[in-house]
Amino acid sequence: MPGAVQEQQFIINLKRDLPEPMSINLRIICEDQQLNELDEYIFGIRKSCIYEYYEEFSFKAEKKGEFIFILGGKAPKFPNYDINCKLYLGINNSTLITTDILMKTRVPKLECIKELYFEDERLIKLNISVNKNKKDVRVPFRLL
Repeated sequence: MPGAVQEQQFIINLKRDLPEPMSINLRIICEDQQLNELDEYIFGIRKSCIYEYYEEFSFKAEKKGEFIFILGGKAPKFPNYDINCKLYLGINNSTLITTDILMKTRVPKLECIKELYFEDERLIKLNISVNKNKKDVRVPFRLL
């Protein structure tokens, strides 16, 4: 859905202590120029304890352990759009791994099962029952 955010864990696991600190760099680059011109991030990286996304994340590792990151993708507000980005993992200023990140946005077709169309008025009217104790009104939709 356009505007929806999907997240996936990305784990870097060091099996043993390192003799000297190692610089690890994660970077996401979107290959679509139209998406790069938007004000908001389409893809971003964050640590599992931080809630703000970044295009690039760097840290130094020297002890064994597990480093957990969250890759987040926010679908742009374009219907039926395919997004292709690349994730670069670099160690000590050299790129080791490059992987593609793909996302598809699709707008589902919905049908209101209580919708009535009146030809003479050219209006769509909804028959809804409203409960006086509740302030919200629910309109039933069915996914096609």
